Amino acid sequence: MAQKLLICLSVLVTLLFINTYKETSADINTKVLIPVQAYLGPENSPPVIANLLAEGSSGELVITYDLSDPESDICSIEVEYSSPSSPVWQLAAVSGTVSGISPATGLTVSWVSVTDLPDSNGEFAAIRIRAFDGLAWGDWEELSNIYVINTYVIQQLAYLDVFDPDINNTGMVVWRGDLFDNSIHIASDTYLFNTITTVQLTDFTLFTTSPRINDNGMIIWAASDNLDGSAHTGSDTEIYVYDGSAITRLTDNSYDDNTPAMNNSGTIVWSGWDGTDYEIFRSINNTTTQITSNSANDISPQVNDAGQIVWIGWDGTDYEVFLYSGGVTAALTTNNEADNDARINQSGDVVWAGWDGSDWEIYLYRSASVVQLTNNGIDDITPQLSDDGTVVWAAGSTAKDIYFHHGSTITQLTNTPEDDSMPQINASGDIVWSASNGISSNIRIYDGSAITSLTQDEYLNITPQLNDKLYIVWNRWNNTYWEIMLAYPRVAPSIEIVSLSYQSPFMELTWSMNPPYVPFTIYWGTGLSAWDAVNGSALNNITVHPDGTATWLDTGTDPEMGGSIPQNTEKRFYKIKTNSY
Repeated sequence: MAQKLLICLSVLVTLLFINTYKETSADINTKVLIPVQAYLGPENSPPVIANLLAEGSSGELVITYDLSDPESDICSIEVEYSSPSSPVWQLAAVSGTVSGISPATGLTVSWVSVTDLPDSNGEFAAIRIRAFDGLAWGDWEELSNIYVINTYVIQQLAYLDVFDPDINNTGMVVWRGDLFDNSIHIASDTYLFNTITTVQLTDFTLFTTSPRINDNGMIIWAASDNLDGSAHTGSDTEIYVYDGSAITRLTDNSYDDNTPAMNNSGTIVWSGWDGTDYEIFRSINNTTTQITSNSANDISPQVNDAGQIVWIGWDGTDYEVFLYSGGVTAALTTNNEADNDARINQSGDVVWAGWDGSDWEIYLYRSASVVQLTNNGIDDITPQLSDDGTVVWAAGSTAKDIYFHHGSTITQLTNTPEDDSMPQINASGDIVWSASNGISSNIRIYDGSAITSLTQDEYLNITPQLNDKLYIVWNRWNNTYWEIMLAYPRVAPSIEIVSLSYQSPFMELTWSMNPPYVPFTIYWGTGLSAWDAVNGSALNNITVHPDGTATWLDTGTDPEMGGSIPQNTEKRFYKIKTNSY
């Protein structure tokens, strides 16, 4: 471009002035000189934007594009947006390079949608981009149907072969990650995202299944080495526990122990093979008790914080629901039809799905009596139960809808052609589920007043889990690999210093933050007028505690500290600042 401008200037200065003469009646000899300047440089063609793609739906959306220019000019770009809530094209807030751009493919710029559409709770927006080469603007290239939701922050926690996410009320997330050698599955490991960083808890030697985490940060899972490929002949499945600092093998026998569950007090229950059939076992403070002892299978136990246990047991004809409470086991069902999916809440209410001879119905045990909640001609399945007594389930003959029962009323929450499945409910009655159109599936949330589509893409979004703060995790297949996704309400971040204490010879800074995932920076200084960000290996000294607070230990390892520990300095000041998210 610079070369072309020099050529143009040379032409204008040294070449033609076109002289025209005008005769007048007053003086036929008078000549009037009219200079006319002409641009005789090479012809310019405007730049072209093509192949727009958008990635993401919340916060900063990455826009990928191709830029071409026949003269290979250096260009700048302009980005505009529109949406149903803001239908007039407007200049978009962007981050990234918008000038001095060489033509290329796969260029990117980020649309900061949270600045332009901060209150968007799910809408399809449009972006358009054009380029300027210094002489001419190119045409707009538009990309529509970009799903934008800024009432939630959405981020990827892990990717590749990752499954079975679970989340606790402090926001910690666990999942299973599979390891392959070519196409051979050689291990499944347990991973923990402690709200700041991801920790791999196991080391490629066992096959982990469905890790779960409680509100005190305790994690349980079953794992097998699977060497002989048989469940009961030596290479069996055992129960493992992570207490926040170390892993303990809870069971150590020659039989399978699986489907572990636990409460927030650390009581663990599981189904274990006794050589003849599966029985229910319980561990309190590493002391194991066998709850059942019979000749039939007892499986899928659940336990609440009061220590009450519910499970499904075979009675010789079909599976029935059993409740262990106060040291006594009682059969909640005694019929000739199958019962399954038993769940218990903190009040001791129990819900399950039972076959009535024609289809599956929902049953609720409360106040020492059983109530049949549904009685219809469709299947009512996969019930879940909140601590406030709300029951949610999926129902339908083919494609399912979501229903919930609260008080004495059943409400049909959805009524669409989509197949709604996998409903989950938290203590407050918020509901999350996966909705499939047969090709893709997306995550929906009901917060007690309205349904929000958390995702609206062409991927598989499945197995959602949520906590009481409406933080949600789920599995997403993005047509290339599996991901663990996290979403949480976008609120103004807050941070509070809990303590600053001297731990000779170091300083220990503890804080709490809401939401716990917000990016932050720790600053240090020798006075209040100049601050330096903590960087490098010093950030390895951050510990996240089970209650959600975090601690940084200042050991002087920040590069700018020069290895100087707090004990060897006259004074040192600290502050923490939340960053944009």
